[in-house]
Amino acid sequence: MRKLLTILFLLPFVLKAQIGGERFVPSTSYPGFQSVSDSLNLHGVAIGGVTFIIAGDAVFNESPITFTASGTQNSTVLITWNGQGLKPVINFSGTAAAIDAGITLRGSDYFTIDGLDIRNPEDNIEYGILITNLTATNGAHYNTIKNVNITLNKLNPFQTEGVKVLPTNVATSFEGNNHYNKFFNNVIQNVTIGYSFDGLNSNTQLMCVGNEVGTENGGVSLISDIVMAGVLIDDQNGFSLRNTTIENLTRIGTGTTAPAGVSTLSGNPSEPLSNDFYFQNNTINNASSSFTSVYGLYFSARKATYFINNNTVKNIKSTGGGGNTADGIVVLGTDIIANIYNNMISDIAAPASAISGNAASRGINVRTYSEAYVFYNSVFLEFEATNLSHQSAAFIVYNNGDPVQMRNNIFVNKTTFPEGATGVGAAFYKRTPALTNIVGGSDNNIYFAGDPSPNNVIFYGHNSTAPAVDQTLDAYKARAVTFDQNSYSEDVPFMSNTDLHINPLSETVARGNALPVTSPFTVNFDFDGSPRDVSNPDIGADEIANAFPGFGSNPNPADGEENVEVDLGVLIWSYIPNPEFVNPASFTVYVNDNPDFTGVEPHATVEWISGVEEYAALIFELDYETNYFWKVVPTADVVGGAEPSEVPVWQFSTEMLVFPFPNVSGNPNPAGTELVSIELTQLAWQHIDLINYASPAGFKVYIGTNENLTQADFLSWVPFTSGQLDYAASLTAFTLQYATTYFWKVVPTVDQNAGPDAQGVVVWSFTTELIPYPNNATNPVPANGGVLSIENAQLGWTFVSNPNHTLPAGFKVYIGSNEVLTEDDFLTWVPFTAGQLDYAASLTSVTLQYATTYYWKVVPTVNQNSGPDAEGVVVWSFTTTAIPYPNTAVNPDPEDGGILTFFETGGDIILGWEFVPNPDFALPTAFNVYLGEDTTSTAFSIPVAIVPFNQNTTNYLYEVTDIYLFNLLDGATNYWKIVPTVNETGGPEAINQPIWSFVFDIIEGLDLTTFNKIKVYPNPTKDILNIDFGNENIQNVTLVQSAGKELKTYIMNDKISKIDLSDFESGIYFLKIKTSSSTIIKKIVIE
Repeated sequence: MRKLLTILFLLPFVLKAQIGGERFVPSTSYPGFQSVSDSLNLHGVAIGGVTFIIAGDAVFNESPITFTASGTQNSTVLITWNGQGLKPVINFSGTAAAIDAGITLRGSDYFTIDGLDIRNPEDNIEYGILITNLTATNGAHYNTIKNVNITLNKLNPFQTEGVKVLPTNVATSFEGNNHYNKFFNNVIQNVTIGYSFDGLNSNTQLMCVGNEVGTENGGVSLISDIVMAGVLIDDQNGFSLRNTTIENLTRIGTGTTAPAGVSTLSGNPSEPLSNDFYFQNNTINNASSSFTSVYGLYFSARKATYFINNNTVKNIKSTGGGGNTADGIVVLGTDIIANIYNNMISDIAAPASAISGNAASRGINVRTYSEAYVFYNSVFLEFEATNLSHQSAAFIVYNNGDPVQMRNNIFVNKTTFPEGATGVGAAFYKRTPALTNIVGGSDNNIYFAGDPSPNNVIFYGHNSTAPAVDQTLDAYKARAVTFDQNSYSEDVPFMSNTDLHINPLSETVARGNALPVTSPFTVNFDFDGSPRDVSNPDIGADEIANAFPGFGSNPNPADGEENVEVDLGVLIWSYIPNPEFVNPASFTVYVNDNPDFTGVEPHATVEWISGVEEYAALIFELDYETNYFWKVVPTADVVGGAEPSEVPVWQFSTEMLVFPFPNVSGNPNPAGTELVSIELTQLAWQHIDLINYASPAGFKVYIGTNENLTQADFLSWVPFTSGQLDYAASLTAFTLQYATTYFWKVVPTVDQNAGPDAQGVVVWSFTTELIPYPNNATNPVPANGGVLSIENAQLGWTFVSNPNHTLPAGFKVYIGSNEVLTEDDFLTWVPFTAGQLDYAASLTSVTLQYATTYYWKVVPTVNQNSGPDAEGVVVWSFTTTAIPYPNTAVNPDPEDGGILTFFETGGDIILGWEFVPNPDFALPTAFNVYLGEDTTSTAFSIPVAIVPFNQNTTNYLYEVTDIYLFNLLDGATNYWKIVPTVNETGGPEAINQPIWSFVFDIIEGLDLTTFNKIKVYPNPTKDILNIDFGNENIQNVTLVQSAGKELKTYIMNDKISKIDLSDFESGIYFLKIKTSSSTIIKKIVIE
């Protein structure tokens, strides 16, 4: 016999659906960003990607959030502002740790975060956004951060960085580092460093590639109010920084590290970098330090090629004196190829500093490199030195061995010195007097250092005992010998000290005296993107604007426009400022009736206004059918200003005089006496647009049964199309009736609502055909939705002929169990008899089933085979009577073939079953219970009990009293069945009721004394079960399923305890009661 109970637990395997489509934040599923992160990290990204749309004006208060999920190229993750209201704000709250980040992408790929406002009111976040790798072989790639505002606190005791990109695990494979991450149109402020990119690797094959900061779609990339760097770039294999403004850098704190608007760094790469660095169209403005050096652009990442062009660097100040310096652009890295061109550098100063053998204020400083190409730059220094030994340089070469070529540059240094100063302000400064590394092709530069003096020199080559000093350009040319022989000296007329565009109205040697640059790369455009003259470009970053304005454009009326209204009122044009031309002071407008304006007085003078692109001049009294010519002449001065040599002459012609309303339409279809099918789909007509009438905007179409058509008869609006002859109005929204005369008209009009309408509109008419098919049958028998006894043998209906319909030849009768009846459901043909109303179809050929719904229809038709049939035939239905006996009982307890536990020393045998009434069967009044140790004995054929049927329950129990009918041996199989019956004695009974079996499992060794002392009640129970322990010391009680699975254990403290069983399903259970000396089993029933 069984002594132990073994329970097996099956743990379910849970499949999690990936996230896709559009999700909204905040929402019930996604109240904040933490729920977005949790959901993505748990479920992943579905095919096709997922978009989280963030509500505008929303404010979220969040702890740091980390994403570890990844998208793919075709299944991206987009977290984006909905564009309404203000950008959603995320107030992040960090910890006392030094590396808290608001948002972290850890090993995530193909994320786009767009349009958020990240803040840290508690000043305890170090990184606004951190992008890092998950492992040494799984980096973060192809992520885009755009249109994001990040505001932290630069006074945070830990260094704050708007965006940080670095591997927290040093990469051991290319995929382990962070590549191709883009940052567009972001605004970062109040941080120590704006962007920080660090690859943490000197192995060229493992360094970061493809990272980029800039703009898209005309956006703004801004880094402001910073301490150390706008963009810090370390161990990157190439990089791009474009269209970014870095401003208001102020060095605070302690230490000697010099700040820079942009800085590149690296170790010693294992091999030359395979990708280039691009620093283009950036603005570095207002960077200062009172105790360290300061740099605008600082480049020291080694073994790399740089393209540094079209940048503005200005207001770079080091005020602390000592050996501190101020630089606009610095190149300081071995094996660098530096291409520096089209940059404007101004207001660079460290006036209180002095360095032995070097300048302290430097516009462009090429110090350590392998090749340097310096083309088309404009550098302007002007400040008052306060240190008597101060030295400054517009351009400095701190290198004697590596080649540098400079061409078409403007180097102006107008540093002034106090009385008794020994310092030098040089246009061109070299670390030594030697010029051997200035290569051929260095020419066509402008050098200026103010009035020649010992302090103000064109060239200075340092030597502690015998420096090279050339106060004049001629002296410098004599020293240079092989280069700079076509260079110039001039105080270049810049627009201002910080706007290094050249005044286009001035005389200057910069105009047309440059030499085209075609090697080692081509420079075709200037600082503003204007094309360089292919033969005689201008010197400096600016291809000087023409001394006269450009042309106007976008005339309205357009050039060549016809049929212009005579009450036009204004002539309109656009003027878009172009850096290739001076801005106008005004526009002189001329109007004439031919293109020769000789002797024609100006029609109007219009002032040019900065920032305005569209201009207008009033014009009145235009004549019909007349050609007009006009031109707009921009002028640099209202009186006598420079003008373009030729301006475009525009022409337009005015409209003819026409009637203010359209002409009428014609050629209607249908019209006349012919009968028209009611299936007519449209009304058609023609409209010839006569030139002496106003063109219609469209046609108002009316139709009705009364010749006097009103607005209530409006059918539709049909737009007019120029050049189109044929028009039509759909009748899909209008139901034509048989044998009816209709009237219709088409009203051409200039405006659908305001007119004027065409005059003399004709009303047309047509008549429809008769109805070609019979009307429908009515009065079904049995009634629609009724009940039919299966003994009934026919269907009946009534047919009353309608004089507007064709008489039928007979009726096609269909019947089936599907509401959609087909030809397969055809029952019979019943001929029509004139004057007869009632008809019937026999059902003798159909075998009807109990409790079944049948559908049938009667189709009157003109011809049995070819129709036409009546339309709108109704499908009727009836239901046959229910099955006269009940359905069977189900779900035996114990289950069929299962085990029934019985205690040798006593216990109950309870049988259970379920009965769910089937509406297709008769309801029982009771259940006959049959028991036995076999199914062939006489005892099994006689019910041992009758259990009443209860409409309020589906579960039934029977406690066996005649247990002698069973074989009570352990392991013995016994049999039973439950037979629902309509009448306890006479039936009918359910048929095919299965016989169930079970096997006894007898448990011996029960402590009967203890068993009888412990009482449980009420039993059966629906919810609360009381347990009376008597004097027994009970340790715990365990609820066990009849199959043996332990469901719940209760710890007992009192002599009488209550347990709540309301959460468990109905059925038979056991209580395993553990005492200090034994375990007692009691059977209970939960209803």
